[in-house]
Amino acid sequence: MLRPMSLLLPAVLALGACTAQSPAPTSAAQATPAAPTTTQDVATMPDASTPTASTPTTEVKPPAADSVLYFISTVDGDGALNYETVNGSWINYWLSFPFELGGTRYFTGFAWQTPDKYTQEQKDAPAAPETKVTLSDATFVMGDANSKTPWKLQGSEPFIGEFGGFEKADEVDPKRKLQTWVTPSGDMLLAVPTWYLVSGTTMRTIQILLFNPHSLEGTDDKRWRYLATLEAGSSNDGSCGPDEPGNIACVDTTGTLTFTNAPGSDLPVLTVSLAGTGAGAGDSTTEYRYDPAHTTYRSTSR
Repeated sequence: MLRPMSLLLPAVLALGACTAQSPAPTSAAQATPAAPTTTQDVATMPDASTPTASTPTTEVKPPAADSVLYFISTVDGDGALNYETVNGSWINYWLSFPFELGGTRYFTGFAWQTPDKYTQEQKDAPAAPETKVTLSDATFVMGDANSKTPWKLQGSEPFIGEFGGFEKADEVDPKRKLQTWVTPSGDMLLAVPTWYLVSGTTMRTIQILLFNPHSLEGTDDKRWRYLATLEAGSSNDGSCGPDEPGNIACVDTTGTLTFTNAPGSDLPVLTVSLAGTGAGAGDSTTEYRYDPAHTTYRSTSR
């Protein structure tokens, strides 16, 4: 998704009046993981009609975020949660996700990485709205929960898709809950609520990721894949009201995501229902279906 001019558990772009940009990289001290540091803190959520992965019940400390970044980048950040790696690229911790699927307990740490920049001229150039970032992950499997090293690295993937804009990822939204859906084949969809800023307006989005727990031997598949960014409402509370120039009306909308089985497809239909307050904030619904030819979800309404 370009910016203008561009099972269950468990974030801008600051813009000028006519331009959009995402937030500058946070310092290591500020780059706190978006998810809790223990499985006990993970929120559960979903609607009763949605198949989900179960919530781990045993309290086990997950792998450290800086370790996740090392396994992805092979560059030691000395405890930082965002730092330069190679070729002018920066890696940034994004999300912690502990979950249980098919009787196995997993932990995945996600990160995003900026494009390579080989020259000072490239480093000094302003970020273009269409320039996305690379989504990466390191996934661990729990062995003996009582051992000193309960988590075993299953594998790391430096590239599972591209998203965001202006060389920044959409930020994870702690005010909305993650959702999951288990497919008939045993794969799992993860929906991550996110947001970015455009000229004082918070644009709400949902990132759709797919987890494959099956053997990858002899395939070119990935453990995780990014599938789509869904639009999920907005709020202009940072630039509206009688005291703002132009006396702009305040509008606040949020999209609710639901999953529905799709006959003939392993992946469900996704529906985002929009509702909110303010002038012109009428209810609306957008349906997304999986396009296997392009390995992405596409809106059926446009």
